[in-house]
Amino acid sequence: MSVYIEKAVELLDRQREFAEQQILTVQTEVDCPLKPKTKRLKWTIKELDYVEWVYGLWKILNLNGGIIKLKTLFQIFNPIFGKKITQYSGYFNAIKIRTKGERSEVFDLQKELLTQHMEAADNKPSRK
Repeated sequence: MSVYIEKAVELLDRQREFAEQQILTVQTEVDCPLKPKTKRLKWTIKELDYVEWVYGLWKILNLNGGIIKLKTLFQIFNPIFGKKITQYSGYFNAIKIRTKGERSEVFDLQKELLTQHMEAADNKPSRK
């Protein structure tokens, strides 16, 4: 397995762990689990990309037999990112009709940005 794939798997594991922690929090409180004094995060790219990201995370979380409902993930992440998306199936249909090479835009962007970040880190002198 290439180093890039190992790093990507590592990142996905961290995202899964974060989501699982958020799910546990949501079970006891319906509102955003962020502390009141914490500045809310804002999803600054297209809502369609947000829905794609949640769908992708849902598929990853369910890989190893974990069962989480898509609705639950939206209930967790909507307040975190200041969204009110409940009718996500329409967005999913819009994602499906994208041209074949562009169906996973947000994940392609995430991969590109993460790769750039790692390449930049490779070129920086280490701090000791």
